[in-house]
Amino acid sequence: MSGEHRTHGKRARRNSTSPVTVILAVLLVIALGVIAWLLIGGGNTKPPDNPQPEQTEPVEKLTDSIDIPGFGELHFKAGQTEQNMTVPNPPQNFCWFKVSLVLEDGTVLWTSDFIAPGEQSDKVVLNEPLEKGEYKNAMLKYQCFADEAGQQALNGAETKLTIIVK
Repeated sequence: MSGEHRTHGKRARRNSTSPVTVILAVLLVIALGVIAWLLIGGGNTKPPDNPQPEQTEPVEKLTDSIDIPGFGELHFKAGQTEQNMTVPNPPQNFCWFKVSLVLEDGTVLWTSDFIAPGEQSDKVVLNEPLEKGEYKNAMLKYQCFADEAGQQALNGAETKLTIIVK
């Protein structure tokens, strides 16, 4: 029996790759690619924990219009007068703001001091604490002035919002 190769009744197998093995290999390569992409930051849609400070480029001042910040909802804590909220005056404005928060029935909850362009109000301290609930059709009333002393009144604005107290 020299030179002959016998299989003793079994058929010799050829090395062939099954379609399932090919599919699994392709999926593994894709999964490794996605993991590598995520590790190098490709999927990072969350802002950084410590955002970089904004650029301090000069802002072009508006001369014929006033930007008024709008709020759809304000979220306050029930039973407290001091709230964790401020109202900004955009830096492109040329005027000072005086802002009031008013309920639908006309109750004035808060009025700011003068807010210079590019600055924000002190924290809102309500004249009276609010109970839990939703206060619809409240308003932020903006009075605008050409000077910090409030001698030259300009156009104002009113923006409706809902106060949600929890």
